[in-house]
Amino acid sequence: MTAYEAYDNGQALLRTYLNNGNYTQSEIGLSAILKLFDNSLQLYVSPKQCFNRSTGIFNKSYNPFQITAQVTYYLKQWFFQAYYQSPQKMMFSDSPTIYKSRDFYAIAAGWGNSKWNIQFTAYNIFNRHWDSADRYIQSPLYLEHRTVFGTNSHARLNLSVTYTIGYGKKVQRGNEVGEQSGASSAILK
Repeated sequence: MTAYEAYDNGQALLRTYLNNGNYTQSEIGLSAILKLFDNSLQLYVSPKQCFNRSTGIFNKSYNPFQITAQVTYYLKQWFFQAYYQSPQKMMFSDSPTIYKSRDFYAIAAGWGNSKWNIQFTAYNIFNRHWDSADRYIQSPLYLEHRTVFGTNSHARLNLSVTYTIGYGKKVQRGNEVGEQSGASSAILK
C-alpha cells in the first residue's frame, strides 16, 4: 500500500510502501435484454453496484453505481443503434486513489448483406474536451488531483467497410449487420 510520511522534520514528504490493511472489492449487477417486434427492436440494460473497502491506514469505502444501456433497431438489412455507458469508477487496491472516467456514448447506423458490411459510428459527439478521466489521491499528508488526457472521451467519427470472402469451409452468415465476432480458421481445420 502506498503511504505518505513526513520527512526531515516536515520539510519533505516521503512516499513509502507498506503492507498494511486489507482491500476487498465486489460487485453485484444484472444484464437484461428485451426483444420486441419480432426481434427488430432490442433494448439492453446492465446496472452494476460496486463495493470497495480498504482497511488499515486508509480506512476507506467507495461504492459507485454504473450502468450500460443500448437500443438497437433492425430494419431489413439496416440497423440503427444508440449506446451509453456511465462513468467508470473504481478505487485502487494499493493506494487511496479514486479513478473516475467520463461517460461514453455512441450512435451508429449500418447496412449489410451476405458479403458487404458498412457501418458509420459517431462517438461522444458533444464532447469537445480531451480529458478522459480524473484520479484523486487523498491521505492525511498528501492530496492530489490528476486529469488524464486522451482520445477515449473525445468526439470522433468512424466509418467501417468490410467485405467477406467465403472460401474453404462453409462460413455461417447472419450477423453481418451487427458486431462481428471471431471465427475459427477454415485453413487450419
